[in-house]
Amino acid sequence: QGRCAGRASIRVQRRSASPTRFAAPWLLMCEESMAPSPDDAAVGAVPLKALSAEAAAVDAVPVEEAPPDAYVSDDHADLRTTWWSSSASFRLKALMEEAEVGVVADEQFLEGCDDCMKALQEACSKALSAPEFRVAPFDWTPDVRLEAFGSTRQRTALLSSDVDVRMTFEQFEVRDPARQMRYLKAIQDSPGDRFKVVQLIQARVPVLRMTFDDWLPVDLSMGCSLIGEDQGVDQTLVDVLASASDEQGSHSALGFVRLVKAFAKARGIVGAHGGFPSSTTWTCLAICFLQRERLLPPCGDADEREATQEGEDSPDAKQEWPCRLWPLRLSPGLFCRFLSFVSELSWAPHKVSLLHGRSWKTRPWSNSGATASPLFVEFPSRKRQGTNIAQSLSWDAWVQAA
Repeated sequence: QGRCAGRASIRVQRRSASPTRFAAPWLLMCEESMAPSPDDAAVGAVPLKALSAEAAAVDAVPVEEAPPDAYVSDDHADLRTTWWSSSASFRLKALMEEAEVGVVADEQFLEGCDDCMKALQEACSKALSAPEFRVAPFDWTPDVRLEAFGSTRQRTALLSSDVDVRMTFEQFEVRDPARQMRYLKAIQDSPGDRFKVVQLIQARVPVLRMTFDDWLPVDLSMGCSLIGEDQGVDQTLVDVLASASDEQGSHSALGFVRLVKAFAKARGIVGAHGGFPSSTTWTCLAICFLQRERLLPPCGDADEREATQEGEDSPDAKQEWPCRLWPLRLSPGLFCRFLSFVSELSWAPHKVSLLHGRSWKTRPWSNSGATASPLFVEFPSRKRQGTNIAQSLSWDAWVQAA
């Protein structure tokens, strides 16, 4: 009995040492009441001065002004000052929600994206109908197919987001970067009346950057089709973001990802061509953090749950899923813990897996003896899990971002 009691005590100590994985609801509420520092709370369109003023009001708010729905028992009267002196966290939470509403793409933005896709289809088809692009001996030019990907397809687009478009042909695929540059240069020479060329980036995946109607940035690239099994990472991210414990949690998950992206863009730490994490990488980091907090399921579990529920009409089918999740709600404490999570990833090379919902350290050297990549974000697919989404990330940019 003594040995069993000792083992139970060790298990309790181990669990208490990991509050993010074994957090009780009251502990999450206490963590939400702690206001973040003004520098870490600057998110998206929320001015830094406004957040600084809200955070500075912590000591100035009396106990009587606390919201009536928050309750502290008389048995813990000594905690009343600590609890209610941080009532500015309610205002910080309101500012976070206001920021999320202020940066999310609205209907006008989405309509502009649809108009952009139609105009771009016409411009690309016209530019590639020149005689030099006729395919012998058939004497026809390739039929252009355009597909949007990235934030607009992931439903995490911001008002400041660009439109990522992938161009393919109906008849064949173009994988050689030199041939891709040839087609993109033809579009650069004749982009049409509604597009202005910004830059043609020659990289591992060439990108033609343009502006549509002087307000909407467009990144045009070439590659394989996103239809079918090779549909990319976007649909997987959409599915896992919709797999929270309830509908409000799924909405909060989308809002959390948007705030993370807005924070990264406001700090200038997003962009694969500059060595920083891409927008999709930031989205994967945010989702992995929510998975570690038991707020979202691993991608593999989400797929299994969808497969087991397919064809079931029972309203309690979702409750039969064995994995139990905490309800997801936006809060300053949640965002601060995400910042700490990103900072920990920069100490050493790490691997982030959305399939398993966790991250872990990796070897500092690759099999070839070269320095390992600072971050390996695993492609959330069983068939392509050996692909690194953050392969363009550099050490200097990653340390600066973290």
